[in-house]
Amino acid sequence: MRRLLLAAGALFALASAASAEVTLTFYSHHFGTYGFGVTFPHAYVRLSGTTKADAKPVNANFGFTAQTISPSILWEPVEGYVISMPDDYMAMSEPHFSLLISDEPYRSVLAIVERWRNILSHLIILIQKIM
Repeated sequence: MRRLLLAAGALFALASAASAEVTLTFYSHHFGTYGFGVTFPHAYVRLSGTTKADAKPVNANFGFTAQTISPSILWEPVEGYVISMPDDYMAMSEPHFSLLISDEPYRSVLAIVERWRNILSHLIILIQKIM
């Protein structure tokens, strides 16, 4: 997932900031508690601002989290899914860098998120059938 986020960041760095209205921010979150559980995701992106074409407000975040939080996440690949977190979780997180992106890269980010959601959903179903 880190490679995907870095690749997306590099791609969007090439986008023209002059016409950008949406900010793409990369976050990390310290390991700790949130509510009654362990905090995950520990890395995610946030989209905020307004689209240029239709002035649609944008306020979304996406991160990958393990389906089951256990010690195995430290040494092997685990099943997971893409989730969004509430504002108070984001307020406890650390922004690392931001990019201004235009409407086209914004739509590309949403398409990547949806693609990963679909891939992970299909993988979970496949793994469950195998086991």
